[in-house]
Amino acid sequence: MKTIYSLILILFSSLCNAQNKIIHSDTTGIIRYYSATCNQYMDYYRKYLNDSVYIESHGDVSDTMLVNGSCMYILHGGGKYKLLDVDEDFKPGTRKFRYYYFGINVNDTVQRKNEPDVHYKLRLMEAIAVYVPQKIVTVDGRQAYVYYVIGECYPITANCVDNTIGGSLYGVGHFEKGLGTTFHGRANSECEYQITEESYKKLLKWKKGN
Repeated sequence: MKTIYSLILILFSSLCNAQNKIIHSDTTGIIRYYSATCNQYMDYYRKYLNDSVYIESHGDVSDTMLVNGSCMYILHGGGKYKLLDVDEDFKPGTRKFRYYYFGINVNDTVQRKNEPDVHYKLRLMEAIAVYVPQKIVTVDGRQAYVYYVIGECYPITANCVDNTIGGSLYGVGHFEKGLGTTFHGRANSECEYQITEESYKKLLKWKKGN
């Protein structure tokens, strides 16, 4: 469980109507988040490959991310997973759970020959990360989409999702269209990290290719 909940610090990616415009080579650097309650910073390293695709690293975790418009994908373990689509996920009367498997190759998500069902389900339960849409908020005049990230819900059911969230076992991420994650948090933690104004302006500049 510890591994799954640490991965909330590497959230989100997207590819919807991507133009894949090659942008300037100086679109590489640190994106900084600040927790006012804890008075500390958290840094990510981000390198854009084009206007939609970037590599993001935090600690020893690095993933290729895709961010453009309202959709979000991650390239991980040889697979491409759709994590969210805010235009679909926040439609009234709908409830969607999207997921990916953290730390395993996409080929390992298939049951092995002669593998017991219990062992197979345990492997996926330990690796799955589920993205659960929650609400839309306004931060500094900008619209952000709030998602919870939970682990160990395999197979994914509404009951498992609700019980996990009810037990305060989840991470929190804010997604902004076209940019990706602008907030990181965790249930029952005093430290909530909002992207700094300087880093936000840096993302806007990088997206424009200036």
